Order: sequence, then C-alpha cells, then structure tokens
Amino acid sequence: MKKIITILVASVLVLTSCSKEELPTPNQVNVVVQTPEVTPNPPANIPDLGAPTEAEFATLPQWTNIPDNVMEQVLIDRGFDNILDGKVLTSKISKITGFDSNDGTIMGQYGRMFERKDIHDFTGIENFISLQFISFWKCPISTVNIRNLKRLKILGMSECPITGTIDISQNTQLEEIGFQNAAERCDDPTYPFGKTLGLTSIDVSHNLKLKRIYLACNRITSIDVSMLTNLEEIYLGGSAWQSYKVGGGNPIQRLDLSRNTKIRVVNVEACNLNYLNVKNNGILDRCITIYNPNLNQILVDNASAMNAVAQNNPVTYRKDAHSVFVQ
Repeated sequence: MKKIITILVASVLVLTSCSKEELPTPNQVNVVVQTPEVTPNPPANIPDLGAPTEAEFATLPQWTNIPDNVMEQVLIDRGFDNILDGKVLTSKISKITGFDSNDGTIMGQYGRMFERKDIHDFTGIENFISLQFISFWKCPISTVNIRNLKRLKILGMSECPITGTIDISQNTQLEEIGFQNAAERCDDPTYPFGKTLGLTSIDVSHNLKLKRIYLACNRITSIDVSMLTNLEEIYLGGSAWQSYKVGGGNPIQRLDLSRNTKIRVVNVEACNLNYLNVKNNGILDRCITIYNPNLNQILVDNASAMNAVAQNNPVTYRKDAHSVFVQ
C-alpha cells in the first residue's frame, strides 16, 4: 500500500504510484485550445540556509516542554531524555537533522522516530530547529506547528487525520512534501481519507525550492504551482502498485504546468480535470491522466511524439481513450 519518496530509497512519505494499462491510439480530432491564464512571474530564488548559528541556539530556552507522554517516551527511547517529566533539555534535540549522513542524502532514523506513534500533541517540535527531514506518518494529529523549522527540506504527513490545511509558508527550504493517503482504499467506507479527512487546500507559493509534491487521496479542489520552477514531480491522484476502483484523486478541475519546465512526472489519475497543460516540458518520463471523464485534451509540445511514447510505454503513460494530446 505504501511507498515513499521514490527518489530517496524505500521511503515513508509516499503511498501511491502508477498503475498499468495499455493505451489505445488517440483519434485525430479538431479541437479548440484554451489559452492558459497568465500568472505573475515567480519571485527571486530563496537562498540556502546552513546549520543554525550559535547565536540561534542561544535564543532557545534551556528546557523544551513536551506535554505528550508518548512523544517524550520516544525521545527517552532514543537517548535524548532520561526522565518522563514533561520536558527535555533543548540542547539534546536542537541539533537533530533527521538525516543519517552529513550531506543530507539519506533519511535517517531520527527523522522517522515519531512515525506510527500515538502522539496527539507535538508541542516542543518548534525547538528542533536543525531538522531537515521529519515524518509524522500515521500520527493521530490534525495539525502541527512547523513554522520554526526553517531548514526543513522533506516533510511527511501521510495518513494523518488533517481536516483543512497545514501552514508551510515559513518552511522555504522544502524540496518535498508528502501528504498522501492510501488511494487503493478510496472506496472503503471505513477509510475517511479523501472523504472527511485530508487536505482541503495547500499554499505552496512560498516554497520555491519544491521538487516533489505528493498529495494523492485528499480533498484539494485547486492548486497553483506556477511559481515552482524547480518542480519535477507532482502526484495529485493515482493508485498504488495494484489496480483499484475509480477514485482517490483530488477533485481538481484545472492544472497548468506550462511554467514548470522541469516537470518529469505527472499523476492526476481519477481527479476531476477538464484542463491540463504540460507544455514546455518536452516528453515526460511518466504521465498518468486516466479516469478523468471530462479531460478531452492534454496540451503538450509535440502531440505525435507523446502518442508514440504512450503507445510504447503503457506502464508509465496511461490516459482515457477520449483524451487527446494536442499541441
């Protein structure tokens, strides 16, 4: 059911990928191409942040309150604390990065230490100021305050019972976000994600470093990614490794990726799209648009080339018979 961050080892953030079905050759038809809406130029690039300075550490309190006993017990089990008393020495947790290697390439045990724990309150996480990777996967939290985690690069909140949105406006170093839920269970009446739980919106306008967005099986009705010029992968729908009934995608009607010129992977399976523009991206590595009954055309750079790739790659290219590549 679950796969996470395909580019970074067998991971914890991503639960969904693409399913397999051979594509028919689309009929050549005359269509009217809609002109995409013009959006403002993106702001300047955001500089990289190094490790916190000694001056930053000096502003932190000596003790950090940890009111959730389960969270503190995790810290005790990992050797960052020794007494279950509702607090921990800040110096013990403020330098945790969440990665196993100094260059930040391997998601580490400390970034995953809170996963699947019955933690309801993450008060105290604000003083983990060195964190670059954190996963709250399957924690029973509807929200979390991560505004102080300025160096965060990877955020995982898959299968957390989110009821609205999460503020990531201060996390300007983010390169990957994972809020995915189990799309193959979308028809299970006992599985609330995508129905009564899951993101209803997400603002990524301050996260210009984002490369990968994983949001399958939520309730998002619109998303603007036009400013994300580094974006490479976007998952808004789609199944797990096996097939499943139609559903699981976000009910999004329009998606314009024409300004995201580094896009290589698009998965909008089982959404509600009637407009998709992937121009200025050449031939994609993966393009999954199946189960969008109102999507009659997909705007691309070279329709004949995309048709040829789709016919030869039924695993990585899936679309409905009525959807036509148009340039």
